[in-house]
Parts: sequence; C-alpha cells; structure tokens
Amino acid sequence: MSATRFTALILFTGPEHPRASSIIFETLSPFVVTMIDSRHFLIRDRIFSTALIALDPAHLPAIEADLLAAAEAIGFDVAIDVHPEAVESESRLLYRNTIIAPEFSSSSLQEIFKALTSHGSIIAISSITKTDRGHELMIESSGLDPLPVLQTLSAEWKVQ
Repeated sequence: MSATRFTALILFTGPEHPRASSIIFETLSPFVVTMIDSRHFLIRDRIFSTALIALDPAHLPAIEADLLAAAEAIGFDVAIDVHPEAVESESRLLYRNTIIAPEFSSSSLQEIFKALTSHGSIIAISSITKTDRGHELMIESSGLDPLPVLQTLSAEWKVQ
C-alpha cells in the first residue's frame, strides 16, 4: 500500500563557510519535516550541501522563503525541487562499499559499473578521495550484495 507525500530536494552551494553543513538543518528546524537523506561535500573550495526531506505542502511557501533568505545571508545559491511522491511500503536495502586502489581510470570505473549493473545492482559513486592509503572509491548500491562481484574485479584493489 502506498501513500502520497511531498518531498523536497534542497541544494545549497557556495564558497566554504563555517555554517555550510548546518545551514539546511538550522533553517528547517522550526518546521515539521522528515529528513530522508543528506549529503555534504567539498570540491575545489566550494561546498555542496544537500537534503531530501518529506514535508507538508502547506508549509512550502514559508520553507522556500526561509531557505532563500538563509542562502542569501551567507552568499550561497539554493535550488529546491518539490514534488509528490509515492511512498514505498518497503525500503530498499542499501549497500556501502569502499574500494582502495593506487588510482582509478575512467575505464576501471566503467568496469565497476558494468559488473555491478549486470549483477542487478543500481549504483552510485559517493566519492573518490585521495588518502594516505591510496584512492578511496565509495560506492552505494541497491539490489544484490555487490561485495562478491567487487572482490573479483582486480587483485590491486582492496574491497571493503
């Protein structure tokens, strides 16, 4: 059985700022919303702060006005995408895996996508980050457990 709710995908972006990762939560705190997902990342000194929320559509004009004012106050841009959405009765199982390698080429990333999608997974790359252990590729996927497939791809890669 499904119900209808409204969701809003919110994106704040701008130069690095002390309030960058908390501004969405701070701005939404007076409202009754449900936080579904939130991601924050920094690329080339620019922060991207996102949230997916469930909300009462009657509150949308006030929420939009407050988000726009908050973004303007710290020199950020904001985008808000709102639409009704059917709620699935069962959540999808989400897997998170990390692959550590000396580097990742576009062909090696394509190899990962091809192997996992043919395995029945829906996959998203969360991040590729250079660390003292090598390059870390963070993958999120749904469907079947991707670990057995990932472990067969390359002897150079450490899969977790």
